[in-house]
Amino acid sequence: MRLILKNIAFSVFVLIIFSSCSEFQKILKSDDINLKYATARELFDKEEYQKVILLLEDI
Repeated sequence: MRLILKNIAFSVFVLIIFSSCSEFQKILKSDDINLKYATARELFDKEEYQKVILLLEDI
């Protein structure tokens, strides 16, 4: 019984962690154009082109 409760508690904890917004999502939802552009340049240097496209399309 305790093992089941521990598994359920752990599952809920993991779900909460992964359901929160990532830093990228916060930037994408932001109205700050300069922040989006600076982040897009950083991501371009890291070769994360899909995220760059999303940010630049929004600008």
